[in-house]
Amino acid sequence: MKIAFDCDGVLGYDGVDIIRELAMALKNGGHEVYIVTSVTISWKGKGLREQQLAQIAPGFPYRIVYTDGHEAAGTAKAEEMKKLGINLLIDDTENVCKAAKANGVEVLHLLK
Repeated sequence: MKIAFDCDGVLGYDGVDIIRELAMALKNGGHEVYIVTSVTISWKGKGLREQQLAQIAPGFPYRIVYTDGHEAAGTAKAEEMKKLGINLLIDDTENVCKAAKANGVEVLHLLK
C-alpha cells in the first residue's frame, strides 16, 4: 500500500512523534510512505520544505510530492496521488479531505 501524509498540519503539530512512529511502522511493514504537500511558487525548488521536515520530523521515511498552491489543494493532491497509485491520504484540512475524497482518494481526516 502507498500512504501519503500532509506536511504542515499533520507532521507539523505537537503529535508528530506518533505520526513518525506510524510512518516508520508502515515503511517497515513494506508500505511506501509519501508526503503530499501543497506549496506556493515561492517554496518550489528551494529546498524549504525539506529543511522544514528535517527540523519537525527528523528520520521521517518519505518521498515528497509537491502540488500547486492551496486553493484547490485537495483536487491537486488527489490528481498527483492517482498518478502515483497512492491509496490513502492523511490530512488535517477538512476541505482538502473532502475534495480528495470527491476525486476518488481514500482519506483519514486528522483532528487536532
